[in-house]
Formats: sequence, structure tokens, C-alpha cells
Amino acid sequence: MNRSKKRKDKFANWLLDIAKYITTAVIISSIFEGIGNKLYLLIVGIAVVGASLGWGMLLIQDDDPPKKKKG
Repeated sequence: MNRSKKRKDKFANWLLDIAKYITTAVIISSIFEGIGNKLYLLIVGIAVVGASLGWGMLLIQDDDPPKKKKG
């Protein structure tokens, strides 16, 4: 595995972690009563999680298609 692939995989894992952290933060903060505009918080949270998760999943995809065995 070359160095560029390792960096790409690390960055993809970091993006997936960010998606998990933001999801947790949105869920926990929606529990509290003091937040005024929960709908805005949920919309922004879902958008950031979707972007982070999508980008991370795109980076994790295998670059080389699987080779079929002859036989």
C-alpha cells in the first residue's frame, strides 16, 4: 500500500469520525430544553453529517476494481 493511499484512508476515517461526533452532538443538544431553534440545528447537523459521511465513503472506496479469476 503506497503512502498516498494510507493518507487517503486516514482522511476518510477522520471524516467518518466527524460525522459520528456531529450526530452525537445534535442528538444530545436536541435533548436540552434551552435551545431555541431546534429545526435549524437539525437541518445544519444533517447537512454536515451527510456531506462528511458521503465524502468519507467516496474516499474509502477501493480504487482498483476486483479482478475476476479465470477458471
